[in-house]
Amino acid sequence: MAPNNSKLLAALLHFVLLYFVPLSSLSLVSAAQKCGLKPPNSASSAAASPAAAHPGSGPYNNGSTGCSRNGAMIEAVLTGWYPGWLAPSIPPSSLSWDKWTHLTYSFALTGLDSSTVILNSDDQQVLPTFVEQAHTHGVRALVSIGGWTGSMYYSSAVATAENRTAFVGAVTSLVKQYNLDGIDFDWEYPNKQGIGCNIISPADSANFLQFLQELRQDPVGAKLYLSAAVGISPFMGPDGTPMTDVSAFAEVLDHIGIMSYDIWGPWSSGIGPNAPLDDSCAPTPAGSAVSAVAAWTGAKFPANQIALGVAAYGHSFRLANQTDFSLYAPFASYSNPLVPSSDGNGGVDACGNPATGGGGTDDFDFSQMITAGFLNSNGTPASGITYYYDNCSQTPFVYDPDSGVVISYDDTTSFAAKGQFIKDNGLRGFAMWEVAGDEHDILLDSISQAMNIEATPQPRYRNFVGLHSHTSQVNAVRVDFSNGTSLVLVDTPGFDDTEKSDREILKIVANWLREVRQYQDSNRNKLEISGILYLHRITDNRMGGTPLKNLRLFRKLCGDDFLNRVCFTTTMWAESENDQWENAFQKRQAELEATFWAPMIAQGACTRRFRGTQISALEILQEVIATAADRKRHQILEIQKELVDLSKRLPATRAGKELHGIIEEMVVKQTDLLGRLQSEMNQTSDPQVLRELITELNDLRREREKALKDMRRLDLWATGMEDELWAEQVVALYEEIQSIAVDTNFIQPNIRFL
Repeated sequence: MAPNNSKLLAALLHFVLLYFVPLSSLSLVSAAQKCGLKPPNSASSAAASPAAAHPGSGPYNNGSTGCSRNGAMIEAVLTGWYPGWLAPSIPPSSLSWDKWTHLTYSFALTGLDSSTVILNSDDQQVLPTFVEQAHTHGVRALVSIGGWTGSMYYSSAVATAENRTAFVGAVTSLVKQYNLDGIDFDWEYPNKQGIGCNIISPADSANFLQFLQELRQDPVGAKLYLSAAVGISPFMGPDGTPMTDVSAFAEVLDHIGIMSYDIWGPWSSGIGPNAPLDDSCAPTPAGSAVSAVAAWTGAKFPANQIALGVAAYGHSFRLANQTDFSLYAPFASYSNPLVPSSDGNGGVDACGNPATGGGGTDDFDFSQMITAGFLNSNGTPASGITYYYDNCSQTPFVYDPDSGVVISYDDTTSFAAKGQFIKDNGLRGFAMWEVAGDEHDILLDSISQAMNIEATPQPRYRNFVGLHSHTSQVNAVRVDFSNGTSLVLVDTPGFDDTEKSDREILKIVANWLREVRQYQDSNRNKLEISGILYLHRITDNRMGGTPLKNLRLFRKLCGDDFLNRVCFTTTMWAESENDQWENAFQKRQAELEATFWAPMIAQGACTRRFRGTQISALEILQEVIATAADRKRHQILEIQKELVDLSKRLPATRAGKELHGIIEEMVVKQTDLLGRLQSEMNQTSDPQVLRELITELNDLRREREKALKDMRRLDLWATGMEDELWAEQVVALYEEIQSIAVDTNFIQPNIRFL
């Protein structure tokens, strides 16, 4: 059975950047210059040949990829809003963090003063915990500004250049104070009334765009993840009708979340679906996911920057005639709300008006439907409850004949339908209002699985901090997108591998690269290596000896012309649990960049730090792919050019000769040790000193002999004449060492040095 590509993506990123952290391991990233709109339905895993050996990539624990504002790879969005007022009963620590890529804290509010963003005192206490939990689990932490009750002063905050600059300052101050990863702008609505007392202006949408553009110019704002919660129609233009071109917003926003719910409710003329997937069967179309996505994409907003808003709640109605339950039937007004208010607003709304129903609500969270007896604990209809599913709108309804109450809501079937819609239409993902409304992740798992995203917790980097290499061969996975482009991620064994010698590693990597190059030539294939991640443990205390030799070998393999596609990436930063370690690692990073990597950085190589989170891994890959898009196309590694274009044997390549040079250095060191040993024998009678020198010489001899045997076995030897020369040197050195051993009283004459 072919593996699921979304799962492969998630696993592969963990393996390469979160799991395989051997010193000097390589990750070869290959990507087309376009971006796919949707994950594949299936893919075949493959080994071996370049046609099937393919690097794949997936940024988060949940998987799929798309395209960012700058053309780099992006992750699927599995997000939702967390209402801060629910913290006393549902604290941030209780959320299933590992099933989300982003979570948004709701709400901060706009105020009369554009230079401030308002957080009430309770939110100020809860938000730091929310952010800490998000970052612990590798999830982006955002704060939503606005909402139904908090959008009153949005219009004035962006109305003038002075106000926009002040509002940018307020937003970035909020970000820095709480260590946020992004902001969600929930303006309900530009140039359209929401709650009833919002300030609105015909210039709202244009001013909002200018504000976002200015925010992106700010050093803090440039790095933020920015989203916007939007209605089912594009932003309103100055004439009060939806804009026909909102493409400029796509340049400054990472995604929009279309709030395709609250379509039918107690304000409607009849009982209708709260969040219909389609509304083509409604007597009076009021909106749906299908029509909303069509409206936004028709206004030139990219589909792969759209997250579909999904509802973990439903609206209830009481039938006017308890024997007449039918879709779009009239309903009676409530005299008392069925569900008490949980938002702390009591009986007054944000405009100061008495709230409908005395502060209660006719809404039921999915979890409240279980508590109230409409559903069983697994989300299925309870005994005595009538269940009806409208196939046209893909909406379930439950009806209690005893009370005459009908609830339009979402269940696993409707969420799966929406997940399929997201996948089929290449959307970015989904945004759930609200995450605490689900019960045991019943809805979350349903929509994730329908998108081919495994909604199960993945182990984090901290669980995989062993010092051994876990890659013994070139491993690669390819992900094909709907527009015919591909993204490929390759993981190679690293030099200083714990099971294979550097000679074996070079041959494995070189042979794979040669096959890739030959395949490109024979098939005129446009697959190219976009970048290389060179992984180095920041926990290693020194950089000398073998690591330096391997660094030279790596440079010869790449060639100077390819170094502008190399990114030196330090790992194990997750181990810096206190300031002392962090400071030590910072100094070590500076030393690496200023000394050991400096010549290659001068040739265009970059450096990055992997912080042990999925966000950090994604950002590194984004950087490499974005950088590759700006480089000259069809660059190849030096060793590919030598092996294929120049038809050289591996021993004759620059990398192959470097191996010979390493062995020559062993000979020099061995000769030096021999001289020191002879000198010590003439000057001291201390047996311990002599034993230590002979032990060191013996170890070096073994290392060199192993290297020579590897070179011959792997056909890395250059010429027979050199072979004979090496053999003569080995015999001569052996005889000298043996004679020294016999001359000492503390070394047995039959001691072996091989």
